[in-house]
Amino acid sequence: MAVMPHPRADAALRCLATGQGERHQGRRFSSDLSVDEAVLLKEVGYEPRGLVIGCGVYHIGIQYQNWSNNEEMTGLTQVMYAARADAIRRMQTHAAKIGAHGVIGLKLEVRIDRDRVILATAAFDAFVARDVDAFARAVDELGWLPPDRAATALEVLELGLGDLAGPGPVRLDREAVLAARDRLIGRPDGIVELVLHGELPPQDLWPARGVAQLFGTIARVGATADWRDLIGKALHDGWTTADR
Repeated sequence: MAVMPHPRADAALRCLATGQGERHQGRRFSSDLSVDEAVLLKEVGYEPRGLVIGCGVYHIGIQYQNWSNNEEMTGLTQVMYAARADAIRRMQTHAAKIGAHGVIGLKLEVRIDRDRVILATAAFDAFVARDVDAFARAVDELGWLPPDRAATALEVLELGLGDLAGPGPVRLDREAVLAARDRLIGRPDGIVELVLHGELPPQDLWPARGVAQLFGTIARVGATADWRDLIGKALHDGWTTADR
């Protein structure tokens, strides 16, 4: 089937490329829009005014909670919402200053410390190799656990993950999650030890929440893969590719 371009597409592209046009009037602008987005914008009668940004920078702080229960850290959640709301509000203010009626192509970005990714990768590699000393150094530098609790952490992780921590394709679904829960129930002393001595620094809350939500979604729909290999490639190759 032949697809005909919109009759005004060529004119819109010429206007963008040359700065000439009925409405453009030779004005230059900065933009993060794709060519398709810019053309569609012109087709409906609007002109790009410029690139607008908004930032929200907060110190998350510390909130103490009952670690024996599965509870939301409400104070930290509200800080994240406030930072996002401030960033959007400042972006809207910036848009108004340049005479814009609205914002399109919105992107929200959260920056993750590269050094912490490298340390987390080292911890993962040590877990795969069952290298207690290397694992202890990594989690200590991350501020997750004291070095003398690393052996317990490895044992609990290996017990809870079961086949998911091994090589080769494994099914991740609701049954796998329930089986992991049942195995961990049989090791309450190790879990209590990690809860009492472990800590998740504020800068790791957002990544940890994202990873948990991702695997929770996968478990709900069910999927089979070599999870250990996928995670290793994501930590090693995914970060490198994004950085380039």
